[in-house]
Amino acid sequence: TKYIGDTYANLPVLGQIYGGKGDFNKEAVANADPQVVIDIGEAKKTIVEDLDGIQSAIGIPCVHIEASFDTYDQAYRKLGELLGVQDRASKLADYCAKSFKATDDVVASVPAAARVKVAYLLGDAGLNVMAKGSFQGTVVDRVADNVAVLDQPGGSGLGSETSFEQIALWDPQMIIFAPGSIYDTVGSDASWQTLSAISSGNYYAVPGEPYNWISSPPGVNQVLGFQWFARLCYPDKFSDSIADVAKGYYKTFYNYDLSDAEVEALVADSVSKK
Repeated sequence: TKYIGDTYANLPVLGQIYGGKGDFNKEAVANADPQVVIDIGEAKKTIVEDLDGIQSAIGIPCVHIEASFDTYDQAYRKLGELLGVQDRASKLADYCAKSFKATDDVVASVPAAARVKVAYLLGDAGLNVMAKGSFQGTVVDRVADNVAVLDQPGGSGLGSETSFEQIALWDPQMIIFAPGSIYDTVGSDASWQTLSAISSGNYYAVPGEPYNWISSPPGVNQVLGFQWFARLCYPDKFSDSIADVAKGYYKTFYNYDLSDAEVEALVADSVSKK
């Protein structure tokens, strides 16, 4: 809670409308008597019917604001209008737009054939993959050549189940492991050592505080993850470091001043050790 603060960290959790839990508690929300219910994120095909149904059931206005990788700035501006905090929303929106363009311009200068071949692995065994084209794989797809090409990319934050044999066939140049996966053990595992990315030491853990920087949730944390991952893949193309980026992001979004030691701890397993 040190980044978010007790005021927000101690707010009641009343469930989620979508996602793995799907445990939205209508009665608890109605009893909390909010002025509005706001759903932010991917616009599901049934979003209108879903929110109309909830609004009818609890008698509280329900609003959906679409927020995808390309529209975080617009989402903040709309939130600012809705909640009457335009100044704060404008600051966050400007950060999203500016950092996105700066990073995207650099990545766009890297020819497709020169993009790093990457796999983003998740799960207790590291055998779930965030497939190319999946909603939560946007950062990887935007920066690198995501080798995990599947016929039906899953939309879950857990990724898609695959096998070690399939990962070996892809044999990515770089592997990034989700927080809580098997980053700590692959270096001493004989099987994983047969992969080029592991044997060469070109594997990393995605930073995960206070949220996974790449996915789960696929939210504004991706703006930071986009900047981190691009610098990890193409360090020579940037004049600033991920430490600089992290300090600016945490100050802007959390009003938290990261110390050098805190930055080092955040990205200890997430930057090149060369």
